[in-house]
Amino acid sequence: MPESTNKDSLFQIDPQVFLHYLIRYWYLLAFGLIASVSYAYYQVRYTIPQYSTNARMLVKDEYSSWGQEYFLPGMELVSGRNRLVNEIGIIKSFPLMSLVAQDLDWKISYNKIGNIKTTEQYPSSEFAIEIDSGIQDGAFFLRFINNQSFKIASNQDDLAKSAIRKIYDTIHIDEKKFRVTRINEGISLSDDYSIQFRNADTWARYFQATLNIDVENHESSILVMSEINHTPARSIDFLNALMQTYIRWGVDQNNLIASNTIAFVDQQLQVISDSLMRTEHRLEKFNQKNFSERIFMSEEAGVNNMQEVIKLEEQLTQRSIQKEYYNALIKTLKSDEFRAFPSAAVFG
Repeated sequence: MPESTNKDSLFQIDPQVFLHYLIRYWYLLAFGLIASVSYAYYQVRYTIPQYSTNARMLVKDEYSSWGQEYFLPGMELVSGRNRLVNEIGIIKSFPLMSLVAQDLDWKISYNKIGNIKTTEQYPSSEFAIEIDSGIQDGAFFLRFINNQSFKIASNQDDLAKSAIRKIYDTIHIDEKKFRVTRINEGISLSDDYSIQFRNADTWARYFQATLNIDVENHESSILVMSEINHTPARSIDFLNALMQTYIRWGVDQNNLIASNTIAFVDQQLQVISDSLMRTEHRLEKFNQKNFSERIFMSEEAGVNNMQEVIKLEEQLTQRSIQKEYYNALIKTLKSDEFRAFPSAAVFG
């Protein structure tokens, strides 16, 4: 028992000894405190904050062909089921992102360059640019003299020796023609500004890289779309535009598929109608021949033969529709412009 007490006493700290060391090395404690506060101030003051913006969207995983597989035998080929993973791929695809970029129409980004950090001016800016031609990627820097004149250059270091330009002057640099159409009264004369040109394709690739899509849980078909950005207002506008564009694209695709399906069904009905007319004509000829030659069949044999004929006709109709569908699908795939076609569950 005494031995255990001695071992515990080895790990006990004498408060007086601890206080003595604190007083003796007070400068280390003060230095650590000053360094911590300075680092925290630097992070809060000069680090550009990043914000995570997310949106939720319900994707219905259901049959979108509204029962057209039951119109005629063999039409099972045109039924299909949307899969959640396919919808995620569609949302992040370049064509859909390009439509989003065209709807947003963000041709120019405005930024205010401070001593330490650069702040994006969105949704409003302290000046406005109007583009005449040349919507390629590129960046320019501006330094304002007053609310009527400014300097502009492709490099920030060249602003000091650049010529002074007036508002509404046409600026022609690197095959780009644009002009400054508005300068606010509160424009900063001590900070520089930058403008960045981006076309729709560049924005589409940017959206593809920054957009994150996840499923809310394994049992649901709710997608959680998020983006991390320095400007939350821009992310909000992007996610709203993305959902609206996706919904509009889905409606257009469903309408196109429905139109193609109806046209395909009408075509097959016309073919079957012509086939029925020819069959009716042959049956009439057969009855005339049967009557003239006095060929009679028993009632039981006639019923059995009729059932067999109906069965064979149904199989023939089914195979004919399948053949027509595959021919139409091959023609669509070989065409220069692929259009939405009635979806098919491809048999092995």
